[in-house]
Amino acid sequence: VLGPDPEKENSVTTHLINENPRVNDSEGQALFDERGQATGFLQGIEKQLADFYHMERATQQFLKALLSHNLLKEYEVLVRFSSDRTKRIKGFYNIDEDRLNSLSDEVAADFFKQGFFAPIYAMLSSVTQFNRLLRLQNNQSDDTIVQLNMRAVQEDEL
Repeated sequence: VLGPDPEKENSVTTHLINENPRVNDSEGQALFDERGQATGFLQGIEKQLADFYHMERATQQFLKALLSHNLLKEYEVLVRFSSDRTKRIKGFYNIDEDRLNSLSDEVAADFFKQGFFAPIYAMLSSVTQFNRLLRLQNNQSDDTIVQLNMRAVQEDEL
């Protein structure tokens, strides 16, 4: 796991949990070589943990920027099945395109420098995946989806 580095302030390092049943000295991949140095296996794990840590921090910065500019909008999806059963899916957030388009040039330039537009446009285009989910559902069930509507939740409904 990642945890605070006791030797470097504001830094993280890999910690080994000896009590974990997957940590043993009789089978599996060696973490250290005969000289006590990290093996390639452990180095690969450490790289994955570091990558995850950096992506998590980048995600937090991205969300903070979206929230500070009020760019997230809640949507709900209404699904009607062939059996006349309906399902309401709440808690789905996406980019508020009107607010995105009204960002000042300064904020837009800052978003560009930070690489925020790629994930913003990925979020906007992810809505098309509902069609794929609809097809998957309809291929696996007799109670097929016959209608799917998405609408923005109004602020007075929150």
